[in-house]
Amino acid sequence: MTGVLGILESREPLATDADAHRCLRAMRARGNVARLHRADGALLGATRFDWESELVAGDPERLTRDGDLVVVADATLYYHDDLRRAIRARGVEAAGTSAAALIAAAYRAWGVDCVHRLEGDFAFVLYDQSRRLMLCARDFTGRRTLYFAQLAHALVVASSIPGVLAYPGCPPDLDLRSIGSLAASMFAQESDTPYRAIKSLPAGARLICESGKSLHEDLYWRFPPFDERATGSFHDAALELRELLASAVHERLAPAGPTSLWMSGGYDSPAIYGAGKMRLRGLNQEDRLRAVSMGYPVGDPARENEFIAEIADFWGAPVHWIEIGDAPLMLYLAEFAARADEPFMHAFEAFFRALLGGARGVGSRVALMGDGGDNLFAVSTVFMRDLFASFRWTELGREWRAFGPQGYRAFFNKVVAPVAKSLARLGRPDPRSLMHQPPPWIREDFIREHQLIEREMAGELRLTPRGLSRASVETTRAVRYPLISKISGAYAAAALEAGLELRAPLLDQRIVNFAARRPRSERASRGEVKWLLRKSGEGLLPPGVLARRDEKTGVLTGYFERSLRTDSSGLVEESCRDSILAQLGVVDPVRLRVEWDQFRQKGGQLKGFKLFLTMQVELWLRGHVPSAGVAGMEAMRQGDAQGVRAPVR
Repeated sequence: MTGVLGILESREPLATDADAHRCLRAMRARGNVARLHRADGALLGATRFDWESELVAGDPERLTRDGDLVVVADATLYYHDDLRRAIRARGVEAAGTSAAALIAAAYRAWGVDCVHRLEGDFAFVLYDQSRRLMLCARDFTGRRTLYFAQLAHALVVASSIPGVLAYPGCPPDLDLRSIGSLAASMFAQESDTPYRAIKSLPAGARLICESGKSLHEDLYWRFPPFDERATGSFHDAALELRELLASAVHERLAPAGPTSLWMSGGYDSPAIYGAGKMRLRGLNQEDRLRAVSMGYPVGDPARENEFIAEIADFWGAPVHWIEIGDAPLMLYLAEFAARADEPFMHAFEAFFRALLGGARGVGSRVALMGDGGDNLFAVSTVFMRDLFASFRWTELGREWRAFGPQGYRAFFNKVVAPVAKSLARLGRPDPRSLMHQPPPWIREDFIREHQLIEREMAGELRLTPRGLSRASVETTRAVRYPLISKISGAYAAAALEAGLELRAPLLDQRIVNFAARRPRSERASRGEVKWLLRKSGEGLLPPGVLARRDEKTGVLTGYFERSLRTDSSGLVEESCRDSILAQLGVVDPVRLRVEWDQFRQKGGQLKGFKLFLTMQVELWLRGHVPSAGVAGMEAMRQGDAQGVRAPVR
């Protein structure tokens, strides 16, 4: 990862080199080595750390000039040979080996549609001086962030919000509606940021600004079309998936030194481990992939120590263990919030940071994650509604019994009633079907005034095309919902602080395309899930690991609830007192206190997560608006044009 900057000016040069360097310095968390290039009408810059040269086998530079093209790229591209062959077939030769040089060559080959040809984790800014055109894009996983502001005379694009805010004249006014949406656990409006002038470029989106034309933004990446008419046998499909996964792992290994894999005892990361070890054994390089795992005490529902140890023994490899006691949930929350770009931190960030330490402990600069397995190779029992609606009732009866007899009332509530309500609404969206409902402590007048429900519904509708089955909608949203890219971006930024880059083999585009072509029954049927992924691991993982489990393992909610309910740091109690969100009219402080007291007494996973997210927004405001008085907050609440001005960091 790195920091990129692009400034496109619509009139005479307004920004000096000193202004651009100020923006780059504001992204110092993304690198200590900076480069800047001035083109006709534009400034482009990039920052990186010295250690990032260890992540690529070729040129590590993030800024490249190729004739009239300049590219700055926060990018790790995969399948370089395939990309070069395709570029050469268009009569173009890349001017270098860096990701930025390959992106420039891809643009020469396909223009702004080059984004469809890139496989990897990327965010880049390209400037075509001959057309005075700036192209910005992010890949579909959203692991690399990109923010922009369209100001009076300039378009400013940067990897972080401080990089945009540092541009002269960029207003630091806060956006109350966006802040309130995050406090309400509503994320579907993925372009929103806490600042009125600044937008986030969504994952899988591109931004095009060309002289004399309006700014154009579109989602170029869509989930591949589903086709459940599987060709070939289940056995052959499992072998194909195994080879795809082995290639995805191999592409994502660090070119030198060990690559860590955060391995649980479930199905996803073990499948990555097995496929990766298979490929590396053939190359006599097994030691390049090392397991880093979290250990839990006996009796903890998250404990999978025995499964992990069994996998490691199967391959004759060690495991670098971290204990859950080394990952205190609440210890540094205020500090994390104070330096975060946005008021968001995932509930398991402390857990995640402990794993980062483990990966660095074995000498890794790259850590592989198991993200994507649940999204692509499992589905909930929502598929039974598809069976009911399509009159496949015999199959529905078998599946209902296989997933656990629950009686006629449960069948009506979980299957029949949702289908009937959907038919009665004639396809119109139902506010009650939102993925994330606002918690009861968010004031109803604030929800109405800022149309949070309507905005969330509109955002969700953009995620999926019409005509999909309910199971396919769930899969698509599991990959595309903006919360996923927000988590990915936050995790990647934390990894950068630790000197690591994160990569997710299961979210390889080739694997996504493959998964879309496989039938739902391979994701969930006969009372079990992840049939195809588990089949691909046969012979690479112990049979006991791949077998059906009578009880769910790896459940982290116990760790989360214990830590939050204890509130040993007093952060939640403090957030309930003298709340900035309450002064802004976002939360009802009395209801917040009642819900917090109930959670402390009885727990509850969903309520705990929503309390945690609201607290994160409160902590972020306290860290970013330390001098905002009641009068300024009241002006913001009433929609004053200036609002509250946050200090530029």
